[in-house]
Amino acid sequence: MKEQHYKFLAITFSIIIIWILFGLFDSYDEHNAYFSPWSLYFYLGESMIVGIIISIIVLALRLIFFRKEKFRNNVLYVFCGYLNLIISIIWFTSLLTRILTIDYKLTEYGIPSFCLAIIILTDLYFPRKVTN
Repeated sequence: MKEQHYKFLAITFSIIIIWILFGLFDSYDEHNAYFSPWSLYFYLGESMIVGIIISIIVLALRLIFFRKEKFRNNVLYVFCGYLNLIISIIWFTSLLTRILTIDYKLTEYGIPSFCLAIIILTDLYFPRKVTN
């Protein structure tokens, strides 16, 4: 199981790196030779929304249909946990460096994204023992 989990982690981090690089290069403005901050802001917001929606769907599947151990060893479950964690770290870093303020709309997505990351990662790495 550990080898498969490490394979899922490698796939997850590869997808997240491609996701972040696409957003970074998509916001590059060739005419002014700089990155557009508004484009990065909206890309972060869209990434938060997509991460939250996918995580809610995956958590609902986990709680309703797959109460057993087998669904935790899934690449989509690992991906959702780390995607939300990385996105919330980017959001929190933007708050600390005062790029964003708490008044922005992203706060409504940053806090649930962080909470979903904690829930999924806790379920992954600190499993609850279920006795039948």
